[in-house]
Amino acid sequence: MEYLYKEETDKIIGIHYEVYNTMGWGYRESHYEKAIMDEAHRQGIPCKQQILTPLYYKNKSIGYNRCDLKFYDKIIVELKVGDRLTKQDFDQLNEYLKEHDVKIGLLILFSAKGVVPRRLANVPNEDIQGTDNQNVTEERAAQENVTGERTTQENVTGERTTQENVTGERTTQENVTDVQIKGTDNTD
Repeated sequence: MEYLYKEETDKIIGIHYEVYNTMGWGYRESHYEKAIMDEAHRQGIPCKQQILTPLYYKNKSIGYNRCDLKFYDKIIVELKVGDRLTKQDFDQLNEYLKEHDVKIGLLILFSAKGVVPRRLANVPNEDIQGTDNQNVTEERAAQENVTGERTTQENVTGERTTQENVTGERTTQENVTDVQIKGTDNTD
């Protein structure tokens, strides 16, 4: 089974590798982001930067969120620079996917060890019934959040680990072909 927007996400991840391989480690997120925008435009890939999204509560504006990058008007990328990704990073991207009503997002870490891309999908439960995970190609981390929703995320390292984070939630990583966020239907 091929995952949603595979060709586009492969190109986006390739742009991030190109920027990291050219610049190296040790710059601010904003500098990498500008280089990513430049490389996307060089390759003819549509990309927007720092997109503001208003937040409302009962028709009253309560603030704004700002996502780093949006490619093809359908894939959100959240770039991080540091040692590792956190649950908060995944929660942040998941929030952006819901706000923009977008099905696919990439959380990409630039670290001293290299580039770590993780792909998140925001799809309703009925869209993932009967998925075939026999073709093992990428790593998935599955976790239960406090509302009982099941979320999943993936990267490309092929490792399998189980750990418990500081909130007592259990995280399991395994190889799969795609990532879905179950229990989320974007009807909020």
